[in-house]
Amino acid sequence: MKGNESKELFEIIKSKVLEYFYSISESGYSYKQGRELVTRADTDINEIITGQIKKNCPEHNIISEEGNCSITDSEYCWHIDPIDNSVGFIAGENEISVSISLKRADEYIQSMIINPRTGEIFEAYNSISLLNGNLIKTYHGPLSELTRGISTCAYVTKTRIGLAKEVLGRAFEARLPLRISGGSALDLCRVAEGKSYAHVCLGAHHWDVEAGIHILKNAGGHVEILEVFPERMALAFIGASSREVLNELRLKLDL
Repeated sequence: MKGNESKELFEIIKSKVLEYFYSISESGYSYKQGRELVTRADTDINEIITGQIKKNCPEHNIISEEGNCSITDSEYCWHIDPIDNSVGFIAGENEISVSISLKRADEYIQSMIINPRTGEIFEAYNSISLLNGNLIKTYHGPLSELTRGISTCAYVTKTRIGLAKEVLGRAFEARLPLRISGGSALDLCRVAEGKSYAHVCLGAHHWDVEAGIHILKNAGGHVEILEVFPERMALAFIGASSREVLNELRLKLDL
C-alpha cells in the first residue's frame, strides 16, 4: 500500500468519524462480558472504520476492540479502538478519542488519534507527528524538574492489581506528579506534544496503544516494552519523552 493511498483512506475515515460525532445527540450503552461498558457509538464508529477498510483494502488484517475483525495472510494490519475511555464519553468528558493505526509487519505506516470533542487530530507518518497539521516534538528536560505530569491508566487485570498498587505507592513516595486517566491513547499524545513526561501502562490491548506509540516515537519519544501478554493481545510499557526520563522513571518505579 503506497503512502498516498493510506493518507487518502485515513482522510476519508476521519471525515466520516467527525461527521458521525457532529450528528449524534446521545448514545445508549450496555455491558459486554457482563462488566465492560460499550456504547452505541463504539459499535457505530467501528462499523464506519472497518467498513471503509474492507471496501478499500479487503485483503488487510483488522483487529478492533469491538470485533468485526478479519484475519488474513496479508502483512498489513489495522488496530482500531472506536472510543478510548467509553466511561468518560458517557460522562461528557473531553478526554476521549478514536484510535486508528496501520502497520506492515512490525513497521508503522500511518496512525491517527481523533478527539472529536476538542477537535484535536494527532497523526503520524513519514517519521513525523502532527497535531492539527503542526509538527509536534517531545519535551527533553529532566524528570526532576517536575513541571509536567506522568500519567497511568487505571485499568489492570486482577492478577496485576498487586503490582499496580506497588507502582502507585512508589510514585507517591517519589512525589512524582502522577495522574490517573481513562485511556492511554491521548496520554501518549500528551507526551508526544510535550505536555507530559511519560505514560506508564501496566496492561493495555494493542488496539488501545498502537497509534499512540507510533505518534510518540515519531515525535522523538521512547517506548520500553515491559511485558507482552499474547493471549490477551496486550502489553505493559513505559512511554517517555526522552531516554533520560525513561531511565530515571524506571529506577524510581523499580520497573
